[in-house]
Amino acid sequence: KLIDGDLVHIGPFVAITALADSTVDVSDCLIDSIDRITETIEDAADFEIPKGVTIFGRFEVISIVSGGKILAYKG
Repeated sequence: KLIDGDLVHIGPFVAITALADSTVDVSDCLIDSIDRITETIEDAADFEIPKGVTIFGRFEVISIVSGGKILAYKG
């Protein structure tokens, strides 16, 4: 799924490839369960994915900070 705005997108997604330097909004990245992310989100920060880089994980919900562009792979 092409994501190029700051809307929230529902997964689950298993990989993200940056088509441009993109910053992922961690507050929207629910990983597996709300309890697990709640425990870690307080110390987390939004993270940048440089253009051309693919990251793997299980993202239930994702959004990017305005200006980025990613491909998110459902799985």
